[in-house]
Amino acid sequence: MSKTILYLQHTPSESARHKLQGAQKYANKCGWAVNIIEDCRRVANVSRLLDLWKPDGCIADCAGISNAFSPKSFSATPTVFLNRSAGDKPDRIASVFHNQRQSALLASKEIIRLGRSHFAFMSLFGDTTWSNIRKGVFIKTLALHGFSPEIFTANTMGSAANTLIQNKMRQFLSNLTKPACIFAANDTTAREVISTANALGLSIPDDLAVVSIDNNELIAANITPSLSSVEINFNEAGFFAAQLLDQQMQMPGVRLKNIFFGPLRVVRRASSDPLRKRDACVEAARERIIHDAATGLTAADVTQMFPCSRRMAEIRFRKATGMSIGDAILEARFTVVLSLLKRKEIRLEAIADLSGYKSPAVLRQYFKRKTGISMRDYRKKH
Repeated sequence: MSKTILYLQHTPSESARHKLQGAQKYANKCGWAVNIIEDCRRVANVSRLLDLWKPDGCIADCAGISNAFSPKSFSATPTVFLNRSAGDKPDRIASVFHNQRQSALLASKEIIRLGRSHFAFMSLFGDTTWSNIRKGVFIKTLALHGFSPEIFTANTMGSAANTLIQNKMRQFLSNLTKPACIFAANDTTAREVISTANALGLSIPDDLAVVSIDNNELIAANITPSLSSVEINFNEAGFFAAQLLDQQMQMPGVRLKNIFFGPLRVVRRASSDPLRKRDACVEAARERIIHDAATGLTAADVTQMFPCSRRMAEIRFRKATGMSIGDAILEARFTVVLSLLKRKEIRLEAIADLSGYKSPAVLRQYFKRKTGISMRDYRKKH
C-alpha cells in the first residue's frame, strides 16, 4: 500500500524548490504520495494538519530558521527536520543539517585563489549563527595564510535600506585597501555590497572581488556584475531527508544519526572572474550541465539553449571547452559520483540515483570501465 507523506515548507524559495525536487526523487522511487504545504507561516496548528491528512511520515523543511517547527507538534508521526538552523543542537530527532563550515571553507579557498592581499568579511545578518560560523571559518583560513580580514557586520536581516547602515557600508568600502576580496555572508548581503560599490564608482572585480554563498540565481545571475557564489546541494539535502524518513518509518523508535549536506561547487561569475570574451550561450550551457547533470540532463536539452542548429551548438561548445556536450555531461555526472563516494554515510546503491545514472548496474559498469576498479574499492582507497 502506498504511503502518504506530508512535506511542509516553512517558506517558499528557490532553495526550497530544489530540496523538494530531491525529496520527490526518492519518493517516486518508493511510490509515495507526497502532499505539499508550501508556506507554513500561514499554518496556525501543525498538529491539526496532521489529524486531517493522517500521513505515514513528514518532512519539515525548516529553511535554516531556528524553531521553525516544534517537534512536539508531530507527536508520534515519523518526521525528519530538513535544513535546521546551524544554531540548533543535534538531538534525538531525525535531522538534516547544512554543513556551514564546508561551504564557508570552499568560499574561503576561492577567495585565496584570487591571489590578493587585502580581505573583508561583510554581513547584514550579523546576529545569526550561520553568519558567525562563515565569518569564523574565513578568519581562521586567512590566518593560516598570514592574513586577517576587515569585518563589517550589521543586524538588518538583509535590508540595507537604513540610511545609517548605507552610510557605514559606503565608508567601509571606501576605506578598504584595494584591490581587495570580499566574502559576503550570503547573496543578499553581496547584492547590497555590489550595489554600494557601483554607486561609489568602484570597479568589480578590479577594485573589489566579491564571493558569496547560496547561489540564489534570482540574485546572483541578475545583478551587475553577476555574482560568484557557492552553490549549496539542496537537491541532495531533500533526497537525504526522504531517505532518512524511509529508515525511520521502517525502524520506529530507533535513534537515527543526523545527516549533513554541503556545497556543490563554486559558480564563478563576473564579480570575481577577470572579464574576458565569452560565448554567453556556452557559459549558460556549462552552468546548466554542472547544475543539472545529476538529474538526467541530455545533450538535446542543452542544445535547445542555443539559438542555432544542434550541429552549430555542438561546434560552439567544443570550440570553447574542447569537448562535446555529451562528454561534458558525462564528466559532470562522474564528478558527482566521485564526490559522493568520499562520503561514507551514503550507501553505494543510492549513488546512481543521486548522480543521474539509469541504474546502479549502469553506473557500476561505467565506473569500472573508466577507472579500472570497483566503486567499493575506490571508496576504500579514498
